[in-house]
Amino acid sequence: MRLFDQFVIREQEVFACRVVNYLLQRSPEIRAGLIEAINHQVPDLWLINDHHFSCTPERSTGTPSPEISTGRVDVFIEIDNAVIAIEAKLSAALGADQPAKYLQTLSRATEQLAMLRGRDVASVFVLLMPEGRRGEAEAALASGVKIAGIRSAVLTWEDLFQAWREAKITDGVTLFILDELEHLVLTQIGRRKDFHRLVPALRIPLAQAAHDAHAEFVGWLYPAFRGERPDLATRLHAGRNRSQRTYLGRYFALGQVDGCWGWYGFVDPAHAGDPAAREPVFVMGIDVEVPDLGDTFERITFSHPGFNENATWWRIRFDKTWDQLTRWQKALQPVREAIASASRAS
Repeated sequence: MRLFDQFVIREQEVFACRVVNYLLQRSPEIRAGLIEAINHQVPDLWLINDHHFSCTPERSTGTPSPEISTGRVDVFIEIDNAVIAIEAKLSAALGADQPAKYLQTLSRATEQLAMLRGRDVASVFVLLMPEGRRGEAEAALASGVKIAGIRSAVLTWEDLFQAWREAKITDGVTLFILDELEHLVLTQIGRRKDFHRLVPALRIPLAQAAHDAHAEFVGWLYPAFRGERPDLATRLHAGRNRSQRTYLGRYFALGQVDGCWGWYGFVDPAHAGDPAAREPVFVMGIDVEVPDLGDTFERITFSHPGFNENATWWRIRFDKTWDQLTRWQKALQPVREAIASASRAS
């Protein structure tokens, strides 16, 4: 039994980064392992954390440029001779203005720290990505905005966990949490190993479900739907009482299109035109026109007083083979392309 598997984690990346921050503050071996792993990716600079290490989670990135949105650096570190900004990704896409908004914040913080200490301080920006997205990360750094003096590097989650496994960690709590974090992150990156057990629980009517399998599935799938504005997509919808529950799902962001709307989740079959059925129906509603999505997505007539009746609704059919987020992301690619097209036209 895994500790983190007992919780419904809405934002895997946010949760994972908060655990990383906790471990960095708790364990000197974890700190040393991270710095060593970054040093392997930045060969012309040797980072040192012998005397000073501070770690700030989710540091705000206010920017003076109207073309670049604000955001939050996942992990922001100050050490003896450098300031390090880490942007971590699991399955979510890199935004169009990433990493530009982080570089400006990093540059300003480095200048301030150098003035405070009275000596040169290096700037390092790190994209922490799954190994399978290394090429995407390297391309983003190569084609993105450059700021003089900032070194950029790609570090994979797999390499980071390897560095931590090789560290001489003696604290039992740190070892336990690290093991749980590695399991969580690698599960989110790749195949969900317990998917074959989760799917049957999704067939139970929402009003009769004895546990939160539906909410767990919806939360796990969120990175495949998530757009570039997660601030628009944070609510989980469910009935106040289980006996009254007729739907459960999440809104997801539709780029920069004002007034556009998207939602996915489970609904009572009566709302999807199948009142005789008992099994909840997995659906997606969207205000943007999209082409045919293939056999997995079936256009349906949907009616529910709580939702936009003018949206286009799809029933999504899946089985136990849909246990990887990458498969969902591939199937939803036409939706993301339609959202991007609508954003450019707005």
